[in-house]
Amino acid sequence: MRKSNYIISILFLLFIFAVGGYNMKRVLPGVLNNIKNDPAYREDFNTRIEDDYRQSFVKRSTFIDGYGIVQKAMQRNVIGNIEFIREKDIMSAAGRYAPSEQFLTEMQSLKDYLDEKEIPLLYVQMPVREDYDESVPLEIANEREVFAEYRRRLGDMGVEMLTGNELLGETKLQDFYFKTDIHPKTSGEIQVANKIAEKLEEAFDIQINDLIQEDDSRFIKKSYAFDGNLVKSAGKYYIGEDTFEEYVPMEQPHYNVENYCAGVSQQGNFEEVIMNDGMRSYLVTSYLRYGCSYYNVNNMDSDGPNLLIICDSYAYRTISYLSLQCQNITIIDPRFYGQGEGNPIPNAVASRDYDCVIYLHGDIGITTYSMYGQEGDVE
Repeated sequence: MRKSNYIISILFLLFIFAVGGYNMKRVLPGVLNNIKNDPAYREDFNTRIEDDYRQSFVKRSTFIDGYGIVQKAMQRNVIGNIEFIREKDIMSAAGRYAPSEQFLTEMQSLKDYLDEKEIPLLYVQMPVREDYDESVPLEIANEREVFAEYRRRLGDMGVEMLTGNELLGETKLQDFYFKTDIHPKTSGEIQVANKIAEKLEEAFDIQINDLIQEDDSRFIKKSYAFDGNLVKSAGKYYIGEDTFEEYVPMEQPHYNVENYCAGVSQQGNFEEVIMNDGMRSYLVTSYLRYGCSYYNVNNMDSDGPNLLIICDSYAYRTISYLSLQCQNITIIDPRFYGQGEGNPIPNAVASRDYDCVIYLHGDIGITTYSMYGQEGDVE
């Protein structure tokens, strides 16, 4: 390490210790009161005091920004407790994974079930965010290795696939994904929607016409400064801010969105029920129904195809744009199954004639959630 880096490190640590001591002085009276009066606090003391200290930290976001500036000055590309990687102007969450045998078993049973119903299955795998020409060692992050294993195993099953490289085409990773957030840029999700439409027509003769394009005069384009979910640990100066782009159709179809989780339905246009303006604090989840495991989007002005999509939030804008040209899109998000909630897939398949079922694999971690809920089988 260069001498200047040593000096920066020492000064930064002295500053953190000083601020940390001041912060503990602010937190300590409340902690002592909780220890005295709250048995649950005493039982889970280590976790609770850590949460109290972190949440009450004075000017927390300012110090995180300062941490990011120092790490950038030191040219650190792996930061935190080996938690985040910066490479080629994009950040990733580090982590080691193993292929989920549960996911692979469920995909085989799903394919068999859909084959009996004569419904095609398409597996869409988002581009691996950390695949920087293998410059990031597998000891730190091995998502590319696990996704390759999924492609191999699903290929052996005969599952039709749309791979990350096919979705990217000539687009660079840093042009596809936000640099401060794990999700794709809006331009990336528009690209995914069009690639899915191309694949559906090529593989299954399912047509989705007149989809949104990145430069599309039928839409009003709005731009916002955006600090994504990775900024919370590195600060907005470590890698810079993003721009979040919204595309609002000038002619908006009428929708009926049935939320099967809550037992309610909502009617309105694209902005009213698809963009979901009540959740503007995080623009990625300003679309569809974050937190709901099972719902249907019915475009009452379209006679396009009916799709069932199993996905996470990587697909929210993709699905929103597909909904402009589809009659029905049913969304199943396995992350949000409630306690005791059963498998929604048979109910969904029985409710309407689907042209295709799509498993859109965004975050590698979605495979830790059974797509069959508590029941563990497709039927």
